[in-house]
Amino acid sequence: MKISPKHLVLAFPLLLAGCTLHPEYSRPAVDIPGIYRGEAAQETQTTSLGDEKWSEVFQDKELQGLILIALQQNYDVRIAASRIVQAQAQLGITRADQFPTVAGDAGATTLRSAQNKLQPAYQLNA
Repeated sequence: MKISPKHLVLAFPLLLAGCTLHPEYSRPAVDIPGIYRGEAAQETQTTSLGDEKWSEVFQDKELQGLILIALQQNYDVRIAASRIVQAQAQLGITRADQFPTVAGDAGATTLRSAQNKLQPAYQLNA
């Protein structure tokens, strides 16, 4: 495949545009928390917003009432919570198969034979 000069003329500005960088670029500052949620907080750092209770995050009584009603009447949340309980139960059943099992068996057999002309009566316990 032969590349024509017309294609090179069109590709050259694109190549230059991709390689240039504004000389006054500075990376923006990003506020990153010092710990992840659930990690033990060090004495100088505050807890995460995800670790706070609803009543401590939202102080408005009307909003707290709406949140309480939503939690009580939200059937999707109830279904999701019941599925979590089912999944935990299934996990417990699955993990139970990892433990060793002990099995035992016992049996007894008694055989009696009546007396006939060829042999006397006998009893066999095994």
